[in-house]
Amino acid sequence: MGPEQTNLYDNPALDKGDWVGSLRPGMGVRGLFAVAQVATKMTKAGQPFLSLELRDRTGSIGAVGWDHAPWAERMRVGSVIRLSGSVDEYMGNLQIRLSDLEVVEADVPPGYFVPEGPQDRETLRERLDATIGGVTAPHLRTLLEKVFGDQERLREYLTAPAAKTASGR
Repeated sequence: MGPEQTNLYDNPALDKGDWVGSLRPGMGVRGLFAVAQVATKMTKAGQPFLSLELRDRTGSIGAVGWDHAPWAERMRVGSVIRLSGSVDEYMGNLQIRLSDLEVVEADVPPGYFVPEGPQDRETLRERLDATIGGVTAPHLRTLLEKVFGDQERLREYLTAPAAKTASGR
């Protein structure tokens, strides 16, 4: 499932829109993004503005809202926002200049925001099934079948199975 797919959930209200990894200077942007950092800062003239770091599964990008400072009180790290704006470059980094902004109150599944691993979900599912099938201890195999037999839990696991490397190795 590549970033080019903008609506993983067949719900127009949850259309992802643009992906961070595809943004270029001068283009318009609209879409859903997760808030990684939120702050109200001051311009040199002493005017407050909204400063954000936004993420999706393809990367992160800064965003500024010159007239959006009050929005900082309406969101927190982890909030999902729907925005429109334009992409420009500031001090060598891309950033979004916000035009419109709203905090999304609906539950947005994590598939837009969790980076994908090197294997697709079907491959992960096949490996999981083979691993469970190879467990010879009956009680452990029954436990694994119950845990991963729950379709919601299985979907969540396949969305974010684990870290890329194991710690302590």
